[in-house]
Amino acid sequence: MNKKLCILLVLAVLCSAVYAGKDSKEKSKEKSKESQESKSKESEEKSNESSSKEVTETPDSTTIAPAAEDRCVGQPDGTVLPSLTTCSNFVTCQGEVETPERPCVPSGTIFDSSRGVCDYEPNVVCTIEEGETEAPTTEAATTAPEPSPEQLKGLCKGVIIDMIPHPGNCGKFVICVLGKPSIQSCGKNQVFYSDIKVCAFGDPKKC
Repeated sequence: MNKKLCILLVLAVLCSAVYAGKDSKEKSKEKSKESQESKSKESEEKSNESSSKEVTETPDSTTIAPAAEDRCVGQPDGTVLPSLTTCSNFVTCQGEVETPERPCVPSGTIFDSSRGVCDYEPNVVCTIEEGETEAPTTEAATTAPEPSPEQLKGLCKGVIIDMIPHPGNCGKFVICVLGKPSIQSCGKNQVFYSDIKVCAFGDPKKC
C-alpha cells in the first residue's frame, strides 16, 4: 500500500509540474503576442503622425509680382499702355511684348490710360513725376484756305478708295471713292491721324 501511495504521489507531482510548465509557456506566449501587438500599434501611430505632419506642413508659398516688362503678358495684340517714365509716351502690346515707346500726337498732349488716347492736360491727369517739364508753348492758330474743287480732285486722282488728310484742316479728312472727293469732319477736339485712318482726341490748331 505504501508503495502504491508513493507512486501515486510521484505521478501527481509530475502531472502538476507538466501542467504548470504548459501554463507558463502559454502565458509567456500571450505576453509576447501582447508586446508585439503593442509595438505594432505604436509603430502605426508614429507612422500616421509623421504622414499627417507631412500633409499639414506645407512650405510657405510666395507670390511674386510681375515685373514692369511683363505688363503685356496675357494682353491681346494692340493693347495700349502708358509709359512708365513720361506721360507723353505710350506703348502697345504685340505678341505679349511691349513695343518701343511712341510719343503722343500732336505735340503737347499726354496719354490717358483710362481711354487709351492722347489728350491735352486739362482733360488728363498725369501721375508720373518727370525730371524736367517743358513749359507749354502757345502757337497762333493759322486757318488755311479751303482747297478748291480742282485741288480736291487732284488729291483723289487715280484713287479707287482711301481716306486722306485734309490739306488745310487737321480736324477734317477727305474720302476718295473712284477719284471723287468727299470732305468729312472729325468730332469735337479730334484730329485725323492719317497713319491709322481714324479721328482721335487732339487739338486741330496744333497739328
